[in-house]
Amino acid sequence: MSVPEPHVPESSKGLARAATAATAEILLAVFAFVAGLALLLMIPGLQSAISWLLDATFGRPLLGPEQVRQVHGIVLTPLAVLGAALIYGWLGRRLDLGGPPRPPPWPPVGLAATLGQVALHVVLAVAGSYLVALVMHALGVPVNEQRLVLELTASGDLRRPEVATLALSALVLAPVGEELFFRGQLLRRTWQRGGARAAYLGSALLFAAFHGNLQGFVVYVWLGLVFAHVYARTGRLGAAIAVHFGNNALTMAMLLLADRA
Repeated sequence: MSVPEPHVPESSKGLARAATAATAEILLAVFAFVAGLALLLMIPGLQSAISWLLDATFGRPLLGPEQVRQVHGIVLTPLAVLGAALIYGWLGRRLDLGGPPRPPPWPPVGLAATLGQVALHVVLAVAGSYLVALVMHALGVPVNEQRLVLELTASGDLRRPEVATLALSALVLAPVGEELFFRGQLLRRTWQRGGARAAYLGSALLFAAFHGNLQGFVVYVWLGLVFAHVYARTGRLGAAIAVHFGNNALTMAMLLLADRA
């Protein structure tokens, strides 16, 4: 006599499938980032080339050892993310996790609507981050910016090469690389296989963890959700890049102006 299997509601099965798909995509994304970083570090003479470029751009004297380490970090990390996005896309197309991909329900909207969504989501990103920081402070868990960013903007001197390099990383490399990786790959692929909730949550949590700032984790989760939402509303990854740029530009400007004041 066979024992009947316990009945599992369809909603529970759907949640399990979504969780499995999200977990698989997150693991694939982590592997792609590690591979991207490893391949980047294997390029002969890359760090020497960065040092030469800084010297050629800003002139002598050269930066001190600690400053060189900081500059390399803020340049190499977004470059590794950009490489990881390419690796992730290549691996994903061949592994086809969770079955064949379905096109996400994000039909691209017109230019005027996209610009309106970008402006709205820049406000949401900056104002929401500020409100989240206020709430966390009231709860006794203050939010702090990344230590390296605070160090590089401490003097408020826009002529310092470290600040110029930070601007290149925060305003160009990070918005492009991180949006290609976290939204263009992770969010889209998880949405196709696990649904909207798994995609929003998985991409936002990994985006926050990637920045390695425990005191700012909740803020980065919020930003990840905002960047994902503008991509879904417009169907244009360029909109997410633009909002990411706007948020970083306003944040960096406020840090520099606050320190100069």
